[in-house]
Amino acid sequence: MRIKIEQQALNKESLFPVFDVVLRFIESGRHSFDVDSISDIEGSGWGDYVGDATIDLIKRSSLSTSYVSTEQNPLVVIDEAAPSGGVVDFDRRLTRVEPLDAIHFLTLPFAVIVENEIYDGSFLLWMAKAINNQSFVSAYRKQRFQFRHAGGKGGLSGSSKVFSDGVWPRSDGAYSRALRLWNGVMLDSDAAFPGHNPNDGIVNACQETAAWVHELQARSIENYLPKEALLNFLPKGDDRTRVYKYFELSEQQRRHYDLKRGFKKRNKTDIPKATFQADGETPAEVRELYRDVQEEAWGFLVSGFGSSLSQIFVDEQHRPNTGAVELPTTSAREEVEEILKKVLRSV
Repeated sequence: MRIKIEQQALNKESLFPVFDVVLRFIESGRHSFDVDSISDIEGSGWGDYVGDATIDLIKRSSLSTSYVSTEQNPLVVIDEAAPSGGVVDFDRRLTRVEPLDAIHFLTLPFAVIVENEIYDGSFLLWMAKAINNQSFVSAYRKQRFQFRHAGGKGGLSGSSKVFSDGVWPRSDGAYSRALRLWNGVMLDSDAAFPGHNPNDGIVNACQETAAWVHELQARSIENYLPKEALLNFLPKGDDRTRVYKYFELSEQQRRHYDLKRGFKKRNKTDIPKATFQADGETPAEVRELYRDVQEEAWGFLVSGFGSSLSQIFVDEQHRPNTGAVELPTTSAREEVEEILKKVLRSV
């Protein structure tokens, strides 16, 4: 994040030790000073105290282009007049905190809150490697952000809310902290057909407490897997044929296909296509979406690929070659790039 220290505080000698700690975050690559605030530092008592060499370091870190343009990152203003716990101006992406609070705020990496940090976190790192976004991987290694495990969709809004309010929050907000800009939320859409939005309530709840919320356009993270990755993961035989049949589906069908369970109902066995099409409990939109699937393909796709498919994102031997992977569709690549940018513009 970008940091600015109010001019009056910069001249208060008792606060110099606090600013020295802030400087350690700059040196480690965790944060940078706002470019427009450098002149304030140069002409201040703290600027005189740290000397020209440190001022040069501050300038270099502020002008670094290693990550997404720092001008787009949130601004943290260190101000003695800020209330305890800080205050956030969400529209301006600005958080104002008093000096001692600043240490706590700047210590916290940005949190990407996901349903399962092992699989969803691995998904984002896998995709970053696949499309050669080294800035994203480097930012993760530098602890500019972390993944936070919500334990399923039902925990996403609570996990985001606890960032600012804590556990057992007081009604007067006495222990609350202005940390809305310190977390973003990503979740599967679970959309079984175009226009299906089963997670709207979760998305709306998270938008009240997070810097941003990204609901995947496809049904789940597995729907973004390239053909090559699936073929490398699965043994020879029917599973490989299933991969080819899956990629014979239309883009819309693949986007909403349940890769783990296929067309089976929960805890049910495989069903013939005719039975599926006649099943009144299955939404008409779902039946219509897959009406033209050929019988031969149905025989392979009805059972899905099983629950172990997401291991592709986790297991080291299945990590992609950097920048050498073609994602299933252009829109999938564009969406992945958008998600990675959202994270990098938040840190």
